[in-house]
Amino acid sequence: MLSVCVVTQQLGRIISGPGLHASNLARCLASAGHTVTVIAPEDQRPPGALPYGFVPVRRPFFGASQARWVSLSWNFGRALHRIEEETSFDLVHFTDGREALFCPSRAPRLGNVNDTYSAVVESLSYYQSHYQDGLLRWLYYHFVHRCESRVLPHLYAVMANSRYTAGVIARQYPIDPTRLHVIYKSVEATIFAPALEKRRQFGSHPPAVLY
Repeated sequence: MLSVCVVTQQLGRIISGPGLHASNLARCLASAGHTVTVIAPEDQRPPGALPYGFVPVRRPFFGASQARWVSLSWNFGRALHRIEEETSFDLVHFTDGREALFCPSRAPRLGNVNDTYSAVVESLSYYQSHYQDGLLRWLYYHFVHRCESRVLPHLYAVMANSRYTAGVIARQYPIDPTRLHVIYKSVEATIFAPALEKRRQFGSHPPAVLY
Protein backbone atom coordinates (compact mmCIF):
# COMPACT_ATOMS: atom_id res chain seq x y z
CA MET A 1 0.00 0.00 0.00
CA LEU A 2 1.07 3.57 -0.67
CA SER A 3 1.34 6.70 1.39
CA VAL A 4 -0.15 9.43 -0.81
CA CYS A 5 -0.44 13.17 -0.33
CA VAL A 6 -3.19 14.95 -2.30
CA VAL A 7 -2.75 18.72 -2.63
CA THR A 8 -5.84 20.61 -3.74
CA GLN A 9 -7.59 23.99 -3.72
CA GLN A 10 -11.05 22.42 -3.40
CA LEU A 11 -12.33 19.59 -1.26
CA GLY A 12 -15.28 20.36 1.01
CA ARG A 13 -16.76 23.11 -1.16
CA ILE A 14 -16.66 21.80 -4.71
CA ILE A 15 -17.20 24.36 -7.48
CA SER A 16 -15.51 22.70 -10.46
CA GLY A 17 -14.15 19.48 -11.91
CA PRO A 18 -10.79 19.55 -10.09
CA GLY A 19 -12.60 19.77 -6.75
CA LEU A 20 -14.80 16.78 -7.51
CA HIS A 21 -11.76 14.91 -8.75
CA ALA A 22 -9.87 15.65 -5.53
CA SER A 23 -12.77 14.51 -3.36
CA ASN A 24 -13.24 11.26 -5.30
CA LEU A 25 -9.51 10.60 -5.47
CA ALA A 26 -8.93 10.99 -1.72
CA ARG A 27 -11.93 8.85 -0.76
CA CYS A 28 -11.21 6.08 -3.27
CA LEU A 29 -7.52 5.85 -2.39
CA ALA A 30 -8.42 5.62 1.30
CA SER A 31 -11.09 2.98 0.67
CA ALA A 32 -8.52 0.93 -1.26
CA GLY A 33 -6.36 0.81 1.87
CA HIS A 34 -3.80 3.47 1.04
CA THR A 35 -2.70 6.01 3.63
CA VAL A 36 -3.93 9.38 2.38
CA THR A 37 -3.12 12.89 3.57
CA VAL A 38 -4.91 15.85 2.00
CA ILE A 39 -3.46 19.37 2.11
CA ALA A 40 -6.12 22.00 1.38
CA PRO A 41 -7.24 25.47 2.52
CA GLU A 42 -8.61 25.53 6.05
CA ASP A 43 -12.14 26.36 4.90
CA GLN A 44 -12.20 23.32 2.59
CA ARG A 45 -12.40 20.64 5.28
CA PRO A 46 -15.40 18.37 4.55
CA PRO A 47 -17.87 17.90 7.41
CA GLY A 48 -17.88 14.81 9.60
CA ALA A 49 -15.32 12.07 10.09
CA LEU A 50 -12.82 11.69 7.25
CA PRO A 51 -11.21 8.46 5.99
CA TYR A 52 -7.95 10.37 5.41
CA GLY A 53 -5.78 12.89 7.20
CA PHE A 54 -6.52 16.56 6.62
CA VAL A 55 -3.83 19.24 6.87
CA PRO A 56 -5.22 22.79 6.61
CA VAL A 57 -3.35 25.77 5.21
CA ARG A 58 -4.25 29.45 5.27
CA ARG A 59 -6.74 30.61 2.69
CA PRO A 60 -5.16 32.28 -0.36
CA PHE A 61 -4.71 35.95 -1.04
CA PHE A 62 -6.88 37.23 -3.89
CA GLY A 63 -9.39 34.49 -3.11
CA ALA A 64 -11.75 35.56 -5.90
CA SER A 65 -8.97 35.84 -8.49
CA GLN A 66 -7.34 33.30 -10.77
CA ALA A 67 -4.04 34.34 -9.15
CA ARG A 68 -5.00 32.77 -5.82
CA TRP A 69 -3.03 29.66 -6.79
CA VAL A 70 0.29 31.52 -6.31
CA SER A 71 -0.15 32.18 -2.59
CA LEU A 72 -1.74 28.75 -2.19
CA SER A 73 1.31 27.11 -3.73
CA TRP A 74 3.49 28.90 -1.18
CA ASN A 75 1.24 27.75 1.67
CA PHE A 76 1.15 24.21 0.29
CA GLY A 77 4.95 24.16 0.08
CA ARG A 78 5.39 25.19 3.70
CA ALA A 79 2.89 22.57 4.88
CA LEU A 80 4.47 19.83 2.76
CA HIS A 81 7.94 20.68 4.06
CA ARG A 82 6.69 20.54 7.65
CA ILE A 83 4.97 17.17 7.16
CA GLU A 84 7.95 15.59 5.41
CA GLU A 85 10.18 16.41 8.36
CA GLU A 86 8.27 13.72 10.27
CA THR A 87 7.00 11.33 7.59
CA SER A 88 7.50 10.42 3.96
CA PHE A 89 5.17 9.93 1.01
CA ASP A 90 5.35 7.59 -1.94
CA LEU A 91 3.53 10.10 -4.16
CA VAL A 92 2.46 13.74 -3.94
CA HIS A 93 -0.48 14.48 -6.24
CA PHE A 94 -1.38 18.07 -7.16
CA THR A 95 -4.86 18.44 -8.62
CA ASP A 96 -3.50 21.54 -10.39
CA GLY A 97 0.07 20.94 -11.52
CA ARG A 98 1.12 24.58 -11.46
CA GLU A 99 0.55 24.61 -7.70
CA ALA A 100 3.69 22.49 -7.32
CA LEU A 101 5.72 25.64 -8.07
CA PHE A 102 6.82 26.20 -4.46
CA CYS A 103 6.50 22.58 -3.38
CA PRO A 104 9.70 20.57 -3.65
CA SER A 105 9.33 17.08 -2.23
CA ARG A 106 11.42 13.98 -1.69
CA ALA A 107 8.57 11.97 -3.24
CA PRO A 108 7.64 11.89 -6.94
CA ARG A 109 5.25 14.75 -7.75
CA LEU A 110 2.26 14.28 -10.06
CA GLY A 111 0.13 17.11 -11.40
CA ASN A 112 -3.10 17.57 -13.32
CA VAL A 113 -3.43 20.12 -16.11
CA ASN A 114 -7.02 21.36 -16.26
CA ASP A 115 -6.83 24.18 -18.83
CA THR A 116 -4.67 25.75 -21.52
CA TYR A 117 -5.42 29.46 -21.12
CA SER A 118 -1.80 30.30 -20.27
CA ALA A 119 -0.07 27.67 -22.39
CA VAL A 120 -0.65 29.70 -25.55
CA VAL A 121 -0.23 33.43 -24.90
CA GLU A 122 -1.74 35.62 -27.59
CA SER A 123 -0.60 39.13 -28.58
CA LEU A 124 -1.38 42.10 -26.35
CA SER A 125 -3.72 43.48 -28.99
CA TYR A 126 -5.76 40.27 -28.90
CA TYR A 127 -6.46 40.60 -25.18
CA GLN A 128 -7.11 44.34 -25.42
CA SER A 129 -9.69 43.76 -28.14
CA HIS A 130 -11.46 40.95 -26.27
CA TYR A 131 -11.22 41.92 -22.58
CA GLN A 132 -11.61 45.09 -20.55
CA ASP A 133 -8.57 44.10 -18.48
CA GLY A 134 -6.52 43.20 -21.57
CA LEU A 135 -3.13 44.45 -20.38
CA LEU A 136 -3.43 42.91 -16.92
CA ARG A 137 -4.62 39.62 -18.40
CA TRP A 138 -1.75 39.56 -20.92
CA LEU A 139 0.81 40.15 -18.16
CA TYR A 140 -0.75 37.53 -15.90
CA TYR A 141 -0.88 34.88 -18.63
CA HIS A 142 2.79 35.53 -19.43
CA PHE A 143 3.60 35.06 -15.76
CA VAL A 144 1.64 31.80 -15.52
CA HIS A 145 3.24 30.52 -18.72
CA ARG A 146 6.70 31.07 -17.25
CA CYS A 147 5.70 29.32 -14.04
CA GLU A 148 4.21 26.33 -15.87
CA SER A 149 7.26 26.03 -18.13
CA ARG A 150 9.36 25.86 -14.97
CA VAL A 151 7.33 23.36 -12.95
CA LEU A 152 5.51 21.02 -15.36
CA PRO A 153 8.60 19.50 -17.06
CA HIS A 154 9.96 18.53 -13.64
CA LEU A 155 6.90 16.58 -12.50
CA TYR A 156 7.14 12.81 -12.47
CA ALA A 157 3.86 12.66 -14.41
CA VAL A 158 1.60 15.29 -15.99
CA MET A 159 -2.06 14.32 -16.41
CA ALA A 160 -4.10 16.27 -18.95
CA ASN A 161 -7.89 16.30 -18.75
CA SER A 162 -8.34 15.76 -22.54
CA ARG A 163 -6.42 14.87 -25.67
CA TYR A 164 -6.70 18.50 -26.77
CA THR A 165 -5.13 19.74 -23.53
CA ALA A 166 -2.36 17.15 -23.81
CA GLY A 167 -1.61 18.25 -27.36
CA VAL A 168 -1.35 21.92 -26.42
CA ILE A 169 0.83 21.18 -23.40
CA ALA A 170 3.12 18.93 -25.45
CA ARG A 171 3.63 21.68 -28.05
CA GLN A 172 4.19 24.53 -25.62
CA TYR A 173 6.32 22.99 -22.85
CA PRO A 174 9.42 20.74 -22.94
CA ILE A 175 7.77 17.78 -21.24
CA ASP A 176 9.05 14.25 -21.74
CA PRO A 177 6.22 12.65 -23.79
CA THR A 178 6.46 9.47 -21.71
CA ARG A 179 5.43 11.54 -18.67
CA LEU A 180 2.39 13.15 -20.29
CA HIS A 181 -0.88 11.22 -19.95
CA VAL A 182 -4.56 11.81 -20.73
CA ILE A 183 -6.66 11.01 -17.67
CA TYR A 184 -10.26 12.19 -17.72
CA LYS A 185 -11.89 13.73 -14.68
CA SER A 186 -13.81 11.38 -12.41
CA VAL A 187 -17.51 11.66 -11.57
CA GLU A 188 -19.56 10.36 -8.67
CA ALA A 189 -21.52 7.68 -10.52
CA THR A 190 -23.83 6.82 -7.60
CA ILE A 191 -25.65 10.16 -7.85
CA PHE A 192 -27.05 9.07 -11.21
CA ALA A 193 -28.52 5.81 -9.87
CA PRO A 194 -31.96 7.30 -8.91
CA ALA A 195 -32.34 8.88 -12.35
CA LEU A 196 -31.46 5.61 -14.08
CA GLU A 197 -33.94 3.70 -11.95
CA LYS A 198 -36.65 6.23 -12.69
CA ARG A 199 -35.93 5.98 -16.39
CA ARG A 200 -36.34 2.19 -16.28
CA GLN A 201 -39.83 2.64 -14.82
CA PHE A 202 -40.96 4.51 -17.92
CA GLY A 203 -39.67 1.92 -20.34
CA SER A 204 -37.76 2.65 -23.52
CA HIS A 205 -37.98 6.10 -25.08
CA PRO A 206 -35.73 8.36 -27.15
CA PRO A 207 -32.85 9.75 -25.06
CA ALA A 208 -33.09 13.38 -23.97
CA VAL A 209 -29.80 15.24 -23.66
CA LEU A 210 -29.25 18.54 -21.89
CA TYR A 211 -25.91 20.28 -22.37
